[in-house]
Amino acid sequence: MKTLCAAVLAFESIVLLLVIPVAIQTHAVSPAVGIGGGIFLVVAAIYLSAAQRRHRWALTGGWVIQVIMILLGFLVPIMFFLGAIFAIVWFYAIRVGRQGDAIKAAREAQEKNNPNPNVA
Repeated sequence: MKTLCAAVLAFESIVLLLVIPVAIQTHAVSPAVGIGGGIFLVVAAIYLSAAQRRHRWALTGGWVIQVIMILLGFLVPIMFFLGAIFAIVWFYAIRVGRQGDAIKAAREAQEKNNPNPNVA
């Protein structure tokens, strides 16, 4: 799960970086607010991406990024759509990741009980 969630946040950081000039050029966002807020969100997404492997709170932080991505739609309307798509992908990454983690744990438990399956 952690790897999938980290990948989603990494791709989101790219989208957040690309939305900065769009917000500044096409909407009434001052360059200071657009660049400052945009860089903050990019760094937050990258940090949360890296923190996925070590901290449980990073998952909650990822949900916060999803909400912010959707709310950016008030500044750049296409972000309503992109934010919703990334929120769906985020949910899917968590769901599939947890299933993968359960399969991995079951496999490790089986290997622990039977360390050499070739020997009867």
